[in-house]
Amino acid sequence: FIAALWIAGVSVGLGAYAPPVPEVFFAVSYAMLIVGIAWGVAFFLTSGFLRLQKWSVKKTYRGWVTGVTSVVVALGVFFIIEVHSIQDGRELLKLNGILIPANDPDPPGPCDKYPARQGALKVYLGGVNVVGYGTMIRVIELLHPPSDTDPVLLGISRASDGSAALHAHATGKHGEVVADIDRNYFRIRRNSLFDPLSAPRPDKSTIRLTDDDGNELTVRFMNSRSISFSGKLYLNDRTFVQIDEKGIWVHPKGFGISPGHCLLLSNPNGAGAIGIE
Repeated sequence: FIAALWIAGVSVGLGAYAPPVPEVFFAVSYAMLIVGIAWGVAFFLTSGFLRLQKWSVKKTYRGWVTGVTSVVVALGVFFIIEVHSIQDGRELLKLNGILIPANDPDPPGPCDKYPARQGALKVYLGGVNVVGYGTMIRVIELLHPPSDTDPVLLGISRASDGSAALHAHATGKHGEVVADIDRNYFRIRRNSLFDPLSAPRPDKSTIRLTDDDGNELTVRFMNSRSISFSGKLYLNDRTFVQIDEKGIWVHPKGFGISPGHCLLLSNPNGAGAIGIE
């Protein structure tokens, strides 16, 4: 019965990996596993076998109690950890949530020759780096946007705790919204993705998408002050910004910033890096 309870608990956790199964099933899974641990320990401590050991050498009795109890608890905890990893996997399938900063070191880049002052916000854009000290860095913005359009396609601002807060609006070639990120809260449109079964996040600090035209978009919240971004940002069905190891280029207009450049922005009221007509 105890083994069956553990198997059932893990099975419920596996079944709750993906919608439409409610997430509350994870709580059921944990409860079954915890009951299995408690039942297993209690069963052994009250067993006839252990009662017989009481009349043997005390050291042997204590060894049985400690050894078997430890094995039962360790096995149950192992199953709980496995179910928790399944729950984390479901979390990465969600199409909305919060980007959490990782603990990555800043990679080498062209801004290394300018020692960053305290409070710097850094954006790694393929082969181009942007370092800002103001409240807002408008990395890519439309200079004359339509009245109903957010002019900032990609920006980074300072959150209340001083850390970086990302803002991005990514659309596909045909104007469909692929992803919106506002102060690290993201919302992804699954029907704009090429592979509907893949997790949009390999971890809680990264978004990696491929739209139905094969265009890739990658966002990595490297640490509390640094963010990397690469991919395509469409302005319309003809014009887009390509960000990769070749720099930042506006197509088909053919202007941009070649790799190896460092943009230092210090306007306290918000600085613009790249403006597009």
